Amino acid sequence: MKFLKIFWFGLLSLLVLGIIITFVLPSRGHAEISGLINVQPDLVIDQIGSAVNVPEWIPFSRPDSGWQFRFTGPAAGAGGTCIWKRSGNASDDGSYTITRVIARREVDFLITVGHLQEKGSFILAPSLGERSTWFKWFIIIHTGIWPWQRFFALSFGDIMEPAMNNAAQRIRELSMENYREGIMIKKMSIRTRLILSEGDSCRSGQITKRLALMYSRLHWFMDSHGLVQSGHPIAQYFRIGDHLFEVHAGVPVDHQVPDSGKFVILRMPSGHVLRGRYFGGYSGIRKVYEVLEDYARRHLLQAPAGPWEEYVTDTSKVKDSLKWETDVFYPIY
Repeated sequence: MKFLKIFWFGLLSLLVLGIIITFVLPSRGHAEISGLINVQPDLVIDQIGSAVNVPEWIPFSRPDSGWQFRFTGPAAGAGGTCIWKRSGNASDDGSYTITRVIARREVDFLITVGHLQEKGSFILAPSLGERSTWFKWFIIIHTGIWPWQRFFALSFGDIMEPAMNNAAQRIRELSMENYREGIMIKKMSIRTRLILSEGDSCRSGQITKRLALMYSRLHWFMDSHGLVQSGHPIAQYFRIGDHLFEVHAGVPVDHQVPDSGKFVILRMPSGHVLRGRYFGGYSGIRKVYEVLEDYARRHLLQAPAGPWEEYVTDTSKVKDSLKWETDVFYPIY
């Protein structure tokens, strides 16, 4: 009888303790870190706001770790999802979904691992005159009513923050790697476009003048055929001799019309590219090609087609060549 009293008293004590824990300990876990990254906010957003980049910085992703990744939705921006699986351990399967992106300011996400869901955000702000980015990264998890779930919520920060610091260091490295010699590198997808194009050839010292002449002819053709420009002017050129280049000038247009002589409307396919963003005079553009080729080589990326340039700045309106923006696109797979 005495034994039964002790047993029931102990059981009742555990029950009361469980009830106390349920009401006293939090049901919400919170992990948070902050810091500084020595690149502009745009480059940080490129890393954390793109689902396809998640395996490059998520803490458990290593070449020999046995994790497998696949992606759904857009490669970058809201709706993109990275899904992971680990052979022989389904309880670790999960996903990272980007739910909202505010340019240069915020990325919100949802992480699912097993039956647990974690919501969080990266908050960004420019620092040191736009040369650096201050960030805050937090994750929130809501647990159940059981005591062990409340203990998990209580210790969530201690568990997650070391891994988040490791991931943040990797994001720093990747973001800084994507800013080299004044050139901002971004891995991105492009959509299909119609390009009104004209081809010609000239010597290396004549490319700029020849392109200007070709663009004037392209705009004459557009005006005479009711075409509307739908993007930035494009140029692509290849060496075909010691000092001789094949040159193609193009302008994105809104609809198709029959070809006429040298003027041809081509369909540029969608696909993945590296974009190198450069500010300065046209004499420095060659450096962008070298940086993109080196980046592709170090990341084992192949080029299915040749690169091209897009001239973002209207140089007739902006006289300071240091403010001229040129984007170089390097197709990859």
